[in-house]
Amino acid sequence: GHAVVSYVTGEFYWRVKNGETAAVTDYILPPETLSKEKTGSELSWSLGAYIDAEDIKEGFKLTEAMPPQMGVAPAQPYSKDSSTAGVGSYGILFAIILILLQFANMLFSSGERIYTGNFVYPHEITEPVRVSPQFEIKGRTQNIEIGLQAGVTNSWLEIQGDLVNDETGATFDFEEGVEFYNGYDSDGSWSEGSQRNTVVISSVPPGKYHLNIEASSANQMPVSYDVMVRRDVTTWSNFWWSMLLVTLIPIIAAWRSRSFETERWSQSDYSPYAQHHGD
Repeated sequence: GHAVVSYVTGEFYWRVKNGETAAVTDYILPPETLSKEKTGSELSWSLGAYIDAEDIKEGFKLTEAMPPQMGVAPAQPYSKDSSTAGVGSYGILFAIILILLQFANMLFSSGERIYTGNFVYPHEITEPVRVSPQFEIKGRTQNIEIGLQAGVTNSWLEIQGDLVNDETGATFDFEEGVEFYNGYDSDGSWSEGSQRNTVVISSVPPGKYHLNIEASSANQMPVSYDVMVRRDVTTWSNFWWSMLLVTLIPIIAAWRSRSFETERWSQSDYSPYAQHHGD
């Protein structure tokens, strides 16, 4: 670009005068700037470096407060304390660790089915509380998955139940339901919902248990439904929440870095962040 001297005061090591014009080119690699100035037949090169205001204050032993900083200087480096390189590397490392832990969880989870029961919701009478036969949960304290499958069509079925420890009387209550609708319209066939669902109960101690189940439904006919119990199953909710957290931090750091660089390049004619519009 071109620079024009509009006001002169102080002492200079070269002759400068008001109204003088120079063709100026800056080559910047923060924190340094290499400047080329051409005035007539004279060509000058100068090397400068960005210095933080607090470093200047300390270097000159100033006691008064420095003027507040405004904006981002062209040669101002992005703070190393908020560098995205380290954050991104740690994010990738933690993501790999999470994937390996989830893979190990899938590998060593038994997913053993320990009970399956078939019931019929009668519709025309009040649904009694169904009591399952006794079944055993072996091993350590673990999660339990209770699955529900019902042959509902354009209707729903919901169960409320208790997983009861026959030895201690401890009770784990749960609730789950299924709904499934389908039909035809001008675009063809459609469907929504599902005839299957699962709910997971965490931290269930080993022992002998039974289920108490009470169903409700809007179905106009008796409907058959199955209840399945599996122990030590692989779950995904904690994994996805952890992955979201791990990836969110590098994304925020990258956004901060890009915002900084966009402002640093804002006065340049060659900004890679500028929006270029066609004619």
